[in-house]
Amino acid sequence: MWRFAKCLLAEDRSRAAEHLRRALPYLRSAQEPLREAAVRFMGMAGRYLTGQQSEFRIICRALQDMTDDSSPAISCLALQALYILLAVQSVPSSRLQKMRDQLRRLWQARPFLCGHG
Repeated sequence: MWRFAKCLLAEDRSRAAEHLRRALPYLRSAQEPLREAAVRFMGMAGRYLTGQQSEFRIICRALQDMTDDSSPAISCLALQALYILLAVQSVPSSRLQKMRDQLRRLWQARPFLCGHG
């Protein structure tokens, strides 16, 4: 799934907002794996919304709503994605690489951070 999202965004970054809007209905799915995939995709694709404030707010609101999901794993994932998106939006580009490295380490440690480790 991760590779699929990466390929989709690499193919046409200008359509990130369109792809994100298509992912929104999956957040309400009864199937946990679909909700999780949608949250993951939104976290990744939301980084491409620079300058698209209305779209960015929609994604942040959707992720914030997902922090109350019935699945603790999805709640934690949504919270992480939300924090990452907000941080990336507010960090100057000169510090972005260092932050990406820190976020990559955080992402790899996510089971521990969510109480599953």
